[in-house]
Amino acid sequence: MAMHTVVKIGGSLLRLGTAPVSAVLGRLADAISTVPLLVVPGGAVFDGEVRKASCYHNIGNDAAHWMAVTAMDAYGWWLVDLAPGSVPVRDLTEAQQAVVAGRVPVLLPFALTYGRDALPHTWDVTSDSIAVWVAAAAGARRVILVKDVDGIYTTEPGRGPEPELLSEVDSATASNSGAVDRYFAEALARFFPSGECWVTGGTDPAGLADLILGGRPTGTRVILRPASA
Repeated sequence: MAMHTVVKIGGSLLRLGTAPVSAVLGRLADAISTVPLLVVPGGAVFDGEVRKASCYHNIGNDAAHWMAVTAMDAYGWWLVDLAPGSVPVRDLTEAQQAVVAGRVPVLLPFALTYGRDALPHTWDVTSDSIAVWVAAAAGARRVILVKDVDGIYTTEPGRGPEPELLSEVDSATASNSGAVDRYFAEALARFFPSGECWVTGGTDPAGLADLILGGRPTGTRVILRPASA
């Protein structure tokens, strides 16, 4: 059984407290009986500590990359703690077994990514691109990146003119906007060219559930071709 949807829960959502994260996980638990899904954690505060250590102590690219992926494992354990109906998994077989059992699988991605080692070892790659790669490996149709903002805006919220939420944007623009990592456009083209990709917010768990279940779109859809094509 292939996964239908990969949902990356960004560590940025924790800036709003743990309640929004728990609400999102609760909605995923409600949806699991209808849509096979897999949760990929962001790096959260743990990734930030790796970045600081890398800067201050001149850690090599390979070590820093795998330390950052281990940070995702740490946040994954936190997500499991926030959602009693979830279960930690280390590979896609365990993820499938969890879905069959009606539980939300939360991927601890170090083992899977280390075993296949398909992504560059650079800070241009974060959990955004890793989620895209996981979606491809899992045979998913869709990847949804859940962040602390509602999607991708014309300008960064809080800076300059009143920003406008974009309903659709091309992948290069998304990577250059800072809303996703800088490798993201290449990850989509290389691993997930025919997949569906969304960037959305965790402050509207009901809207996220609608998106997962095929209802109203919410957030920003990221496409490979230019939005004007």
